[in-house]
Amino acid sequence: MPQPSLNLRRDTRPLYIQAVDALYELLGQGAYAAGQLLPAETVLATRLGVSRSTIREALGQLEKDGLIVRKQGVGTFVAPRSPQISGGLERLASFRSVVEAAGRTVQVLTRTVDLVPADAQLALLLHVAPGCELAQVRVVESVDGCQMAYLEGWIERELIDFGQLVAAQGSLLEYLSEYSPLPIAHSRSAVYAIQADAHLASRLGGAEGGAALHLAETVFTDAGAPVAYFSNYFTTDCFNFTIVRRFVRTSGLIG
Repeated sequence: MPQPSLNLRRDTRPLYIQAVDALYELLGQGAYAAGQLLPAETVLATRLGVSRSTIREALGQLEKDGLIVRKQGVGTFVAPRSPQISGGLERLASFRSVVEAAGRTVQVLTRTVDLVPADAQLALLLHVAPGCELAQVRVVESVDGCQMAYLEGWIERELIDFGQLVAAQGSLLEYLSEYSPLPIAHSRSAVYAIQADAHLASRLGGAEGGAALHLAETVFTDAGAPVAYFSNYFTTDCFNFTIVRRFVRTSGLIG
């Protein structure tokens, strides 16, 4: 049966990032098992509607994330399952999608959805008035039975269907990815190490004072308007982030 086209050119993000997301989705859906040979670059390029060079760049990112293994003269294979899960910061993707692409199982342990007034910090980040009604989603998730992620998210109540949000599963970002028509385009993110206090340690299943990764990001529409803010925490022994930095040449040459 011919494979359906996954043409990516309607999206305004860089094509290689779109290709990375599409390949993550294929691996997350179990289209290719660990150790299985992937189709040739030309085949993947045709299926995604992009150039071979774009596919090559996307596969390079998946290799850095530990999802594939390239063997010279043989081909590209799905990597064996690793105890360490890696997520690239150049992709705005949910924790679940990153984990499932690595062949792991995510379980929601606790999930609460509330309406809260915007405090001064959230009002500044989301460009709303202090006291504005926000929907808040808080989720604790485990991977293969190991508690390791605490995800918080806030969005203006008027921008979402609150009943649908309550009935959904997973994080706010998952909800926005699956149900929201908002033209979300990018985020501004910061990631740094912190010491978990008692509140955070209980949600990550670790000890108070232990190390954790904090990912804070504001999400914007394609018009540059902030629509949501996420404050996510991860255990450091099972999860890390990768960063792609592109070289930018200055206009002049140093003599």
